[in-house]
Order: sequence, then C-alpha cells, then structure tokens
Amino acid sequence: MYIAAEGGFGAAKRAHGWKMTNNNGEPPEGGDADDKPLTLSKNQEALYQTVRSRTASGEPTTVAVIRDDLKAQGLAISNFSKWLEALVSKGLIRFDGDTLIPVNKG
Repeated sequence: MYIAAEGGFGAAKRAHGWKMTNNNGEPPEGGDADDKPLTLSKNQEALYQTVRSRTASGEPTTVAVIRDDLKAQGLAISNFSKWLEALVSKGLIRFDGDTLIPVNKG
C-alpha cells in the first residue's frame, strides 16, 4: 500500500511498513502499480505518527493524550474528530475503548 501525504513528504519515506509515494504521487520505482495511493493530509499524518510513536514507546494512546500531543505540536485541533474518523475509515487506526491503536497492514 502506498501513502501519499499532502505537503511533499520525501520519496519512498517509510511509515510503519507502508511506502510513501514520491512528490508527484507516483509509487517509488519497483513499487506495485496496482496499489492505489492512500492520501493523508498533513494533520492526519501527524495524528497517525503520534499514535504510532506513542505505541512504539509503550506510552498511552488515549484520545485525550493524543489531542494534547497534537496541541503541543502547535496544531489547531478543531477538526481532530474528522482526522480521526478519516484514519479509522482508511483502516490505519482502530479503537479499543478510548485507546487508539495503529493498524499494521504490512
């Protein structure tokens, strides 16, 4: 699966087992052309990376904690629930009660 992130994230950047597309939206060389790009906004990417990073460190990933982390990063979180809903619908994050868990699709 390829993830294209708005804002020009680098070519072939790895995020939790997924390959990013290069800046023009094409899969990196050697990628499967049949995979459809999964586009994330920069805020969705920040949310996903925050959950993934905290999970990897064994830290809590409750909704309240993740919101606080994003505020600390300087993001206006008025659309937090929309970002979260998008990541859940794309299958990148799932809920376990109030805890957010990144989904490993790799």
